[in-house]
Amino acid sequence: MLGFTRQEQKFVLFLLASFIVGLSINLFKKSGYQKSEENWSAEHDSIFTRFERISRAFGNEESYSNHSKVQKIKQPDFQPDKKSIVGKVNINTADIETLQSLPGIGPSMAQRIIDYRKSFGPFQSTGDLINIKGIGPKTFDKLKKAVTVNSKSDSENLHSN
Repeated sequence: MLGFTRQEQKFVLFLLASFIVGLSINLFKKSGYQKSEENWSAEHDSIFTRFERISRAFGNEESYSNHSKVQKIKQPDFQPDKKSIVGKVNINTADIETLQSLPGIGPSMAQRIIDYRKSFGPFQSTGDLINIKGIGPKTFDKLKKAVTVNSKSDSENLHSN
C-alpha cells in the first residue's frame, strides 16, 4: 500500500477510523437529536415529583424531601376511624366521612348512599347498593368485602339464636 511499512499502514488506518468516528459524533450533535437543557430539567422535575408521590404512598416521608426542585405534595387531613380500619362499614348507620373511606366512594357517592337510606329505609342487603346511581358491578365488587348491613351486635344475636 503506497510504499508504507506494515506499522505505518496500521497507523494510517487508526487515524482514518478516528476521523470517521469524530465526524460521526459531530454530525450527531448537529442533527438536533439531543434534548435541550430545558427538556432535561422538565423531565428531571417530573421524575422526582413522581418518585416523591410514590414514596409518600409507601410511607417513606424523608425520601428526597430536601431536593430543591421537588414540590411538596399536600397530604390529605383525613384520618380514618378505627371502625373503618378494623371491621366492615355498616352502610345503614355510617356517616358521610366513614362512607368516604370505602374504595371508590367519594363525597357525592357517600351522599347518594345516605339519601337512598333516607328515602327507602335501611338496606336489606349489601347488594342493594347496586340500586344507587353510579354504583355498578365493578364498584360493587370493590365494596362488597368492606360493607355490611348488620352491626356486630346484630350478627352476634343472629348466631346465638
